[in-house]
Amino acid sequence: MGRKRKVYTDKFKLSVAKEALKSGANRAEVAAKHSIAPSTLSEWIDQFLDGKLETDEQRELRASYEKLKEQHAITLMELGRKQLEVELLKKTRVPRESLEAGSPRAPRGRWLDTDHTGTVRHHRNIEGHILWQQEQRGEA
Repeated sequence: MGRKRKVYTDKFKLSVAKEALKSGANRAEVAAKHSIAPSTLSEWIDQFLDGKLETDEQRELRASYEKLKEQHAITLMELGRKQLEVELLKKTRVPRESLEAGSPRAPRGRWLDTDHTGTVRHHRNIEGHILWQQEQRGEA
């Protein structure tokens, strides 16, 4: 049958490629020192220069980076939603007169600036209150 093909780890390939690039020695000498073909060494050097050879630590760092990048994107989306909520709540203000005598119970469940002074109060069922206001004005 044929000979078994040798399998080298990326760590070994990386160290040999670095050695060949750092030392002023001929690539053929470095290849002979490690019992590999010069063409194999040239291939490893090309892989190293293209960034295709990674150590286990580098792989772990890359995976960690990708995970953090994904978490960052999710956090940015959540932040965008919260900013949108704040803007919508700023636009939905209830005038003080509508909360005084004669009006139904004040709505609850949301935060509103009821007296337009920047004081924020917690209210529930804002949609019901807005409908009541429209009825009072004859809009509904």
